[in-house]
Amino acid sequence: MTKKQNRRRTRPRAIPKQRTARVALGPWPGPAETRIRAAAPGEVPAIDALLHAAGTHLEAHDALDAGQFGALVRTGLLDGTDAMFAEVEAAVRAWDLDRLIHGMTTVLVAEDEAGDVVGAVVMLPPGQVCGPLAERGVWGQVLRLILTTTKLRGIAVAEAARGRGIGTALLDQAVSLHQHLGAALVYGQFTAQDDLEAYYRTRGFDVLAPGAGFSLNPLGVGVTVNAYPHERLITRWML
Repeated sequence: MTKKQNRRRTRPRAIPKQRTARVALGPWPGPAETRIRAAAPGEVPAIDALLHAAGTHLEAHDALDAGQFGALVRTGLLDGTDAMFAEVEAAVRAWDLDRLIHGMTTVLVAEDEAGDVVGAVVMLPPGQVCGPLAERGVWGQVLRLILTTTKLRGIAVAEAARGRGIGTALLDQAVSLHQHLGAALVYGQFTAQDDLEAYYRTRGFDVLAPGAGFSLNPLGVGVTVNAYPHERLITRWML
C-alpha cells in the first residue's frame, strides 16, 4: 500500500458542513428538564466533584479553562472533517501530542433548570496508547488513533439527579459527536465488581471478561489494550 493510499484510509468520511453545524450548535435537550452542552471555562470544580464521586477525575484543568478541550472536535463539527484533519496533521508534524489529546477531548455536562451542573461525561483519545507510540516516533499510528478512537473516561451524575436517564443521554450525545467525526471505536473500562455489564450492553457496547484485552489491529495499529484483573473493558466498534 502506498503512503497516499494509507493516508486516505486514515481520514474519516467527510460530513456535509450544514449537517455538522447543526450538530455543533447545541445545547441539546436532555431528560428531566435538563439540557446537554459542552462544558464551559470555570466549570472545572463542579465537573471534578461529580467525577470524583464516580471514582475518576478530570485531567489538565487549565486546558478546559483555556478553551483547548474539544478545539479539534469543534473544527470538525463546524468546518467539516477535512478542516479537522488538516489541523490534526499540523499537530502531528509539530509532534504536539498535548494539542492532539486536548483538542479531541469532549467534556459534556447536563445542566438543570437552575443552571447547576448535575452530570458530566468525558471522552478523550487513548493517551496511554498514543504516548508510547509518540515516544517511539510512530506518529502515523498516533494519527490513526487520534482520528478513529475515543476513550470513555467517565460518566457522573449528581446523586439527587440519578435514575432519570441523564447519564445515558450524556453518553449517547458524546458518542454521536465522535461518530459524526468518523470515530471507529469507543472503549472504556469499569471495575469488575460494579454491576454495569447490562447497562453498557444496552448502549451497544461489548463487555469483555475481567482482565481481558483487545487488539487495535482492525485500525491498523499493532497494539493490544490490556486490562487489570479487576477491570472489565467495554468496546463499541463502528467500522
